[in-house]
Amino acid sequence: MTATLSIKDIIAQYLSSYRLNKAGSAQQISFPMTDIFMNQRRIVALWRELNERGMKPVAKTFLGKIVSISL
Repeated sequence: MTATLSIKDIIAQYLSSYRLNKAGSAQQISFPMTDIFMNQRRIVALWRELNERGMKPVAKTFLGKIVSISL
């Protein structure tokens, strides 16, 4: 039996400073500007894990860096 983690638990595994915003049925994960430029590998790893779990994340990018992820 595999445990399924909530989106908040997955985000907490990476950095506690990420915010999960809900707008209706859509959910968006926002990242602080320092993480966008300094911790892009972690953000990509988070996107990859969400994708592997079948959540179909959509990355919003700026200058080739992920600035937010929508679910």
